Amino acid sequence: MHRCAGQDALPRGRLLSRLPRSIIFPPMNEFRQFRCKYCTVGTRLPASIFGQKSPHQARLKTGELCTGIVCPECKHAFGYRAEEIALVLSDNPNPYADPKGTSWISVDVLCVERNCTTHVQLLTAAKPTQHSNQPAYFSGLTGEAQEWQPHDLQCARGHSISSPPQLASMS
Repeated sequence: MHRCAGQDALPRGRLLSRLPRSIIFPPMNEFRQFRCKYCTVGTRLPASIFGQKSPHQARLKTGELCTGIVCPECKHAFGYRAEEIALVLSDNPNPYADPKGTSWISVDVLCVERNCTTHVQLLTAAKPTQHSNQPAYFSGLTGEAQEWQPHDLQCARGHSISSPPQLASMS
C-alpha cells in the first residue's frame, strides 16, 4: 500500500470500485448481425427486434423456423437460422436510436394461397415518411416491397411468398 502526502492511500483495486460502473464499463449496445446470402454484405440489426414473437414467423422450404430478413442493400429476402445471426456487442452509438432515421421493422407479407390465413413475417429497414407525435408512418413501404426478391421462404402452411410480395401488415 502506498501513502500519499498527508492521507492514507487505498489499494488500487478499491479505487476502481469507487468509480461509477459506467466509467469503468461503458454501456454496450446489443446487435444481431447477418450476412446477406445474395450480396454477402454484413448488416447489424438491433437485438431488441428479435424479442417480438409472431404467429407468422417465416419458415425455410424444409419447414424449419427462421427469421425472414430483407437485405437493405440488394433487397433480396432470405430466411436465416439462429446460428446465422450472430450476437454483436458494441460500444458504438446505436444507429437506430434516431426516431427520424432508419429503423428496423417487422412486416407481414401474404403467401401465394389467397385463402390462407397465415402470413410470413419479414424484418426490413425503413425510414419514416411522415413525422408526428404518433409512431413512425411507413407509407412508402408498399412500393418498396415491389422490389423485394424473396428466396426459399414460406408460411406455416407451406405456401411460398407472393412475388412481388404483398404487404399484409407492419409493426
